Amino acid sequence: MKKLLNIVIILFCIGSSQLPAQVSIPFYKHFTGLLDTNMFIVLDLQSDGESLSGQYNYRFSVEGSANEFYFGKTVPVEGEIEGESLTFRDYNSEDSEFSCTFSGSSVISGTWQGGKPVKEIPFTLLENYTDGSFPLKTLHLDRSHNLLEGDEFASISPQAHIKIFLLYPESNANRQLKDTLDMVIAGFMRDTSEIIKSPELFLENIVFDFFQSYVEITEGIEDFTNVASFNWNKEYKIEVLNNQFNILSLKFTKYAYTGGAHGISIIRHEVFDTKKNRRINIKDFIKQEKIESLSVLLEKKLRKLNGILADESLRDAGFLVDSIGVNDNFFINTYGVGFFYNTYEIAPYASGTTALFIPFSEINDLLKPGHPFTWLK
Repeated sequence: MKKLLNIVIILFCIGSSQLPAQVSIPFYKHFTGLLDTNMFIVLDLQSDGESLSGQYNYRFSVEGSANEFYFGKTVPVEGEIEGESLTFRDYNSEDSEFSCTFSGSSVISGTWQGGKPVKEIPFTLLENYTDGSFPLKTLHLDRSHNLLEGDEFASISPQAHIKIFLLYPESNANRQLKDTLDMVIAGFMRDTSEIIKSPELFLENIVFDFFQSYVEITEGIEDFTNVASFNWNKEYKIEVLNNQFNILSLKFTKYAYTGGAHGISIIRHEVFDTKKNRRINIKDFIKQEKIESLSVLLEKKLRKLNGILADESLRDAGFLVDSIGVNDNFFINTYGVGFFYNTYEIAPYASGTTALFIPFSEINDLLKPGHPFTWLK
């Protein structure tokens, strides 16, 4: 058994804006364009080199006005890459599918198929960061460390596995905003406050610490009958939920299994004003005297989502709290604001996480004058 991990050799896959023909490297891209002739689409798409994920939103011009728009819902997508071909569909839906190919490194074109009756509509989307969006690079890592050394143990050894998909600012990004993002990323992934001078070295340190901890904690154990409990796993992922109108909304996911009955996931959301180079908090867009009104609205959403009557207590319905409040774990898209509650935060493990979404149309009177969501003005 390996007692001490002296050297960790890590190979990175680094995203590039100049994708080769096979498109087999990780990337994040922000696309804009038209579906048919009248629906404007914004698509944030990222890939680890094999699978695709992301989200799109759409808007129409309000009839009679060139500067007013109707904003539709933001729709998450998932899919695959094969060569230059991309196929992705609305998350958990087979009724809406985009089939397209890369033209060069910055254009995708193809057809959308969906609707009832089924229609096929052409589209062309261009990688574009002129709509108040923020360019991001990617770095993807997938590594394992076997606990037992030797070729004879290769197929049976317990192992520690770590997978990371990191989004980080371009090197020429605004320094103030980059430092803010660095602090958030480091805080979530390493519980530190640091400026990330080298993303590669930053990830190398995370991997080294994880493997070293694995070796040290299992040192001296000789009985690996229950192999599963010694198969450690850790994953980190950063995703874009909105990147336009100078509002960058990111989702941070962390999963860890280090033995026991089950692993644990933690999801954190952060929103940034890329024009003012700062994080956004609730008090930046909700009137102070309306915070309680927002709490009431969130509880109504929770009760409706779970079929809980108005006179029934949340605890009697299986929750861990008597009431829910406005937390700082929220995300923004052009349609509204969502609040997220992790496992054990308001409900037991068996109930999972809780996400509550409120369209902006329902909180217009709660918004502060001068809020940062310029598309609502």
